[in-house]
Amino acid sequence: MTTNPTNTRSTGDPVIRKTPEAALPRLKLRIFNVVRRAGIDGIRIEDINGVVFNGDSNAVNIRNHVLQINKRLRGTPFRILGDGPYMRGQYRLKRRTG
Repeated sequence: MTTNPTNTRSTGDPVIRKTPEAALPRLKLRIFNVVRRAGIDGIRIEDINGVVFNGDSNAVNIRNHVLQINKRLRGTPFRILGDGPYMRGQYRLKRRTG
């Protein structure tokens, strides 16, 4: 976890924010980075399968990883969004607001 000394609580204590690198194990960090590198266009689940798993996985497994990644990213400014129902379609990295 990293601290940002410019962000302090009213007590003056620094606010500790998790980084994706600290929050995610290696495989989930690889999926996160693939989605991050895809940029605003996003990346299809089939392409994540090809890049990360050499085509040896399936959509259900990848969706489960993405849901677990988002759970671990709570407390960070990031989340992964799918543009279809049930997390299907293109995946994009989104910054949390507020």
